[in-house]
Amino acid sequence: MPGGKGDLKIERRVVARGPVRAMVRADISGLKGEKGEYRLRLEMSAYAGNRYSRQDVTVWSPGGGEIIYGPGLGKLSHDEWAAISTSGVLASWGYGFEGAGEIGLGVIYKPDEYAGHADGEHDRFVKLRSRSGEKRTHWI
Repeated sequence: MPGGKGDLKIERRVVARGPVRAMVRADISGLKGEKGEYRLRLEMSAYAGNRYSRQDVTVWSPGGGEIIYGPGLGKLSHDEWAAISTSGVLASWGYGFEGAGEIGLGVIYKPDEYAGHADGEHDRFVKLRSRSGEKRTHWI
């Protein structure tokens, strides 16, 4: 939580510093949901010369049940977007922040994990299924 208040706890760690690969890990606890408290591990890596970034997500749920989580993309100005469940793609093409010009963004995931998509005020999300404690990988 901002200012260190609240129950949310975030532990950050640099796992690899490059030059070929950089990787960071964030362990988050104190996430409150309808069924209790969740824990999350997010491992993000970037590879030299690659336009994609790998994200490994593990969520632990109370009672060990199914989890729906949502990697997302920031909405672009004047964008066109698609959520193609059979291909495992959420994509957007439009104009980025001032000076960025025309850009494309995407999330690539395993199609059998697809559980829908959602729009927020500033972001679009793909909903993905997982089991408690199972690592899921997607690319942005």
